[in-house]
This record gives sequence, C-alpha cells and structure tokens, in this order.
Amino acid sequence: MNSARIVRRFFTICIIITGYFALVFLLYFLHIDTVMIGILREMLTIPFFLAQIVFLVLGVIMLIRKETPDKRFVIAGTALLIVSTALTIGSFLSI
Repeated sequence: MNSARIVRRFFTICIIITGYFALVFLLYFLHIDTVMIGILREMLTIPFFLAQIVFLVLGVIMLIRKETPDKRFVIAGTALLIVSTALTIGSFLSI
C-alpha cells in the first residue's frame, strides 16, 4: 500500500474519531438520550478515546518523518485530534 493512501486513511480515521465525539457532545447539548443511544455511547466511548490517543501519537510520528507525502492531511488530522483530545479531557476536569 502506498504512503499517500495511508495518509488519506489516517485523515479519514481522524475525521471519524472527531465526528464521534462531536456527535456525543451534540446529543448531550440537545438533551437527546434514549436507551439505545446510551448503550451505544457507553460501548463506543472508551475504544474511540483510546483510538484518539493512538492516532494522535501516530500523527506526531508521521509529522516527524521526512518521507511522509502530503503532510497537509497529516497536519489537519493531527490538529483535529489535538483539539478533540483537549476538549474530551477538559470535559472530565470540569473546571
């Protein structure tokens, strides 16, 4: 698999992870809470949070490597994950 495809898949996964946490926040903000949404949220939050951290580390590694093609997708994906991670961890602190 060529590196350009890996970079685009990385960006797609970053959008999916960020979209999940944005959807969770939107459902909380709009007070939409059914049993099925609660079950799915409980089942998916920890795996998505772990994936968020793993892909953030992978994004930083890809930024450091010099041979990574199309770094703008890596920068955009890593920026999305940095913001999403900061907001997610910040929601636990409730300052």
